[in-house]
Amino acid sequence: MTMMKPNRDILMGMLVLCLSAAWASGAEGIPDRIGKFRIEIAEPGNDFAEAEKKKDIHAELPAAITRWPDRIAAKFELSEFYHRTDGYRLYYDYQFEQYKFYVTDDGKLFKIVYTDEDKGVEESPGQMVIKGTRKDSQIEVVPAATVKLLQEVFGQSPSKAWTADTPAGQRLIVQFGKVAVFLTPEGKTTCAGRIDEDKALEEIKRPSIKPAGTDTVAPIPDDQIGKLEKILGPFRDRFSIRRKIDSLGTKPATANGGFRFVIMGDSRSNEAVWNAIVAHIEQINPRPAFVIDSGDLIYGGTAEEFAEYLIPPLLKVQIPYFFAMGNHDRGTNGLAWGYRYLCGEDALNYFFDFGGYRFVVIDNCSKVIPSSKTLQWLDRTLASTPQGIRKIVVAHQPPAAIEKWAYHAWTKPESQIFVNLMEKYRVSEVFLGHIHAYSTAELHGIHYTVVGGGGARLHTSFGPQGTFFHYLLCDVAPDGTMTQKVVKFIPDKKK
Repeated sequence: MTMMKPNRDILMGMLVLCLSAAWASGAEGIPDRIGKFRIEIAEPGNDFAEAEKKKDIHAELPAAITRWPDRIAAKFELSEFYHRTDGYRLYYDYQFEQYKFYVTDDGKLFKIVYTDEDKGVEESPGQMVIKGTRKDSQIEVVPAATVKLLQEVFGQSPSKAWTADTPAGQRLIVQFGKVAVFLTPEGKTTCAGRIDEDKALEEIKRPSIKPAGTDTVAPIPDDQIGKLEKILGPFRDRFSIRRKIDSLGTKPATANGGFRFVIMGDSRSNEAVWNAIVAHIEQINPRPAFVIDSGDLIYGGTAEEFAEYLIPPLLKVQIPYFFAMGNHDRGTNGLAWGYRYLCGEDALNYFFDFGGYRFVVIDNCSKVIPSSKTLQWLDRTLASTPQGIRKIVVAHQPPAAIEKWAYHAWTKPESQIFVNLMEKYRVSEVFLGHIHAYSTAELHGIHYTVVGGGGARLHTSFGPQGTFFHYLLCDVAPDGTMTQKVVKFIPDKKK
């Protein structure tokens, strides 16, 4: 029997069809395990929503760990905690104020950091004493009730006292063992740290901070540059958003023009989940062209957290990661010094064109650029999109105009302008974070998706369809149509 030689054009046509089917399926080449997590693939969509259930996470901690905040920050509420190799980090909130307690595994206080977002100040050991202002004082000047409380929690009497000028005003300083505790003149504890390891009494130059103007970005103060350079300097080239855009180019490397990308968010506060997600994305075949994280990369916005938490797993991968500004990334004064130094001044509002799509990322969290200016920039950027190019917008806070997300969302006036722009320019997809769950919605024909399952403690109001750690895998076919798969990380049950 004579065998017919296959027609080359037919074979090529079949190959293109197979590749197109693979892009459309979205589940090809996805490992079913990573570390201590089992991977499940779910179809997109989650319309379920109910009132958020409040969980008592205080009960999950030993009394020896919580005795410090229970006494020092009695009216504050535990909002977050996580355990690291050097002990516990506990976050206590009350209105616009926050305490961060560092406590060792054996219950010893290591450090306290206090922030007041309304006033835009952070009080942290080693960043408090203005040069030439610390003077010896008598312990008797400290309110007696405060001395008694601190003696009880430290289990010892104070040995020394000082007064000093700080960026937050005059402070009393009391030493207990090797820990220096900073107090307001009225006796309220603000921050504390070890004199030896934290250099809590180290002197700093008197700060000179200019607020952000309405049209220009306030520069990072000179007295902060040295610290940022020491911690983040080695990583700037790699994490520059502009360099990533330039190296990515505008066309997919595949022969047929199809590509895939990943959307995720709220990757803070859980190293196990964050590391697993990064490692898993790197193993997908075909590999994503890029990843966009919709914000809350770290908890406190400090240079140390960027260096210790965000950066390490990303140094092991080749896929470029793009970021949106989250409210936790902006730092205590809202000016995002660490983020801006690491990623560049143009990493707040930016866009790039790739594979027939315009990806637009905006900052709707920090105080660097006023929201009105950001929305004007967004309007111009969407209006200038070339004809035939689809549009995708990424931001951290979801719009309050979508009712089921309004409990944890962008303010109503700005969010209404935002959704009007999405409708005006017929944006294909809007990806968001801030809510720690997977949730979808449609408003005036525009599709919105919250992808906040990157590691932060999960919200409970979106049912089994949304309460899990995850990322979203998006596959773009050669004709530009997009399909999505929800990649769920299910932790192994503890024995």
